[in-house]
Amino acid sequence: PFDKDLAYWAARLILERHPKAADHVPLQLGNEINGLHFDPAGIRPRVEQTGESPWKYFNRPEKVPVYVEEYLAPAVEAIRRASKDACGDERRVTILSGSVANIYSPASQRWMRSLMDHRIVGKQAPSLAGTEVWKHVDILTVHYPFGSPRGEAIMQDIHDAYLKTGKVEGVWVTEEHGASGKGAATVVTRAMRFMAYAAANGLNARQARLIWWGVEQRKPGGPGIEAVNLLGRFLSGGPLRWARQRLGDADATVLVRMGPDGAADRILVAVVPDEGKTVSPEVIHVEPGEGGASRRWSARAVRFSVERPPASRDVTVAVQNGRLTVPVDGPMGGPWVLFVEAEGSRDRKDG
Repeated sequence: PFDKDLAYWAARLILERHPKAADHVPLQLGNEINGLHFDPAGIRPRVEQTGESPWKYFNRPEKVPVYVEEYLAPAVEAIRRASKDACGDERRVTILSGSVANIYSPASQRWMRSLMDHRIVGKQAPSLAGTEVWKHVDILTVHYPFGSPRGEAIMQDIHDAYLKTGKVEGVWVTEEHGASGKGAATVVTRAMRFMAYAAANGLNARQARLIWWGVEQRKPGGPGIEAVNLLGRFLSGGPLRWARQRLGDADATVLVRMGPDGAADRILVAVVPDEGKTVSPEVIHVEPGEGGASRRWSARAVRFSVERPPASRDVTVAVQNGRLTVPVDGPMGGPWVLFVEAEGSRDRKDG
């Protein structure tokens, strides 16, 4: 049986010794629980020894009640009690569901729904008996939706079923990129898909988060962490405005960081061609917003590829009819990102 006393005291000691932990330390109850990371039957050693495909053991329906009844439910009961005793509020600690791997797969999506809608028997957690799992997790967590061009639609379906209905407070992607990611180009592509999903639904950082995994790996196109840092440092520290339009066979995403004076001070334009497609715009036009045309702007364009490291160059910004106009140096066969800064713009940690 699950050791509820151990879970209770572990959670309580964290909360008592670190009073701000409840604000910053969510507790996630498992990793890729629909695969062999959660292996109550002890199958994984045999699979590794024989070379058998692990995929046949993903999304097995019999794992749902085992995970819920023997792990999640007693853990939730223990954590809620510790939260009440240490903080005076049993819901003070944020509880994350165990992550569901490969949510791009319809089979994983079905498994996730069966998990969230499972009605707890409660042999080890009698106070939860007769209630659904979604009533006891604050955040639903999934892995790898944005590797699929349908990633936004997949996340929208999950959002509409669980976040929009108020069943959970957020849906977090706790792994993206992964071992199969191609480095910096993959980060740009998937980051823009995530931003589109979050912006279209007006989500805040409690409701939507993206956590990168595997981005330190060396790749021909450069490690993904380089793109993570480049995008993050450029955009952080202020509210963002978002827009997207089709540019031939590509998505063109515009992210505008607003400065302390309420005017745009940084603009990012990311052109991501459809897989196997190339686009050849001669110029990029950007609307800088009120007062933007009177400011001095500088820009840098970065080409990303899965085959070679990012190539960066400074580009000229012209102001024409209230718009910023930037020339493009040839066809785009991979992600192309334009970083435009107003004079005096600075990196900022706080928004």
